[in-house]
Amino acid sequence: MLEWMSQKIVNLKDSECSHFLCQGLVDNVSNVLLHHLLLIATHYIYTCKLKNSIPKLLVYIQLLLTPMKTEKKIAIENSTLNSFEGK
Repeated sequence: MLEWMSQKIVNLKDSECSHFLCQGLVDNVSNVLLHHLLLIATHYIYTCKLKNSIPKLLVYIQLLLTPMKTEKKIAIENSTLNSFEGK
């Protein structure tokens, strides 16, 4: 998953995915985006466990993209697209 994320997100290329980072046990919050992505992944994996299903990367990607598309649409309607793209 980290390999896919580092291909798609420029500022993650130098990130390391340690055991502690994946569990959210790192004090360094310099990369909030990585922590956010891992939190969503952890939640998705847990819900798959509860449903007794196998996690799929494409479903995870959709979980990430759906809110982003909604935020982008709102930013366009509010004329704040530059702010959204900076985020």
